[in-house]
Amino acid sequence: MNFQYLVESCVSQFKDEKITKKNAEAIIRNVFEDITQALKSGQRISIRGFGAFDVVEKKARVYVEPRTQKKINKEATKYPKFIPSGLLKDAVK
Repeated sequence: MNFQYLVESCVSQFKDEKITKKNAEAIIRNVFEDITQALKSGQRISIRGFGAFDVVEKKARVYVEPRTQKKINKEATKYPKFIPSGLLKDAVK
């Protein structure tokens, strides 16, 4: 599945409302942009029955490069994390 599939699916699902591909694409892009902006600002997004998007921070650490045996300081980083809901987990099983 890819972005184009989502657009086609949206158009076919709502053909009675005459949603065009252009409108469907704009709606889907807007949803993804809103999720991205919320995560950028550190907010958690919960979608009932689907899951939650959250921002997690990895602590700063020191690790050893295996090839050179040099110690390297890695700064703290933030990354997005998705936590599926129980309903989604059951549906996938």
